[in-house]
Amino acid sequence: MNRFAKMAVVALAMTATTVFAQEAEDTDSGAQGYTPVLLGLASPVCFPYGSAQWDVRGLALSLFYTDAPKVYGLNLVPAGGTLNRDEMYGLDIAPLFTWCQKENAGVRLTLLANIANGDTYGVEIGSVSYQRAMYGIDVELALAVGESMEGLQAAFVGTCNKNYTKGITMAAGVNMASEVVGCQIGGLFNQTDYLKGCQIGLFNFAKECPGGLQIGLVNVIVDNQIKALPLVNGYFGE
Repeated sequence: MNRFAKMAVVALAMTATTVFAQEAEDTDSGAQGYTPVLLGLASPVCFPYGSAQWDVRGLALSLFYTDAPKVYGLNLVPAGGTLNRDEMYGLDIAPLFTWCQKENAGVRLTLLANIANGDTYGVEIGSVSYQRAMYGIDVELALAVGESMEGLQAAFVGTCNKNYTKGITMAAGVNMASEVVGCQIGGLFNQTDYLKGCQIGLFNFAKECPGGLQIGLVNVIVDNQIKALPLVNGYFGE
């Protein structure tokens, strides 16, 4: 292919991508439009220029970092982290961190931190996680922290949910939640203010237990007639 033909192909490709980068149907994310493909090194060095200006409906691929407002599809950074300033729906993969500032749904995979300022629906796998609310499966090597969780949550060091958990939380170390409807399984310590379900661990503590069971070396239910028992403690009504 001669030099002129190569230039023509490049020009055609750029024109096609520009055509695909359409005016946004809504401006909630602050983007000026959307594109089916975003390619680059690190924001804003990408094509189309400035990843923070474009919602992506398809593939967002940057070597080190991308910060598209919304991504619907595959968000992939082989050597850095991803930031979604708005929503993420699909598959989000990066070795350092995945960070979504609003709602996200799908699968997020990282070696280090999964962070979400909004609600998370789907599956998260990494070393540390924080999200406002988790609905699905959250598996972390070290620590899983959030406002609330419904589903399955597991971490080696511990899990901590400020409001409630509904489902199963598991840790080799510690599980903590204000309210538990389901099961806490901890190698060392399980703690909740309100238990409706079960706790299994070396030491189990609940302030209130309208219906549930504790299995462990030491089991404490503060509002029980017998507050502390070895091996098994529980309350199933009057």
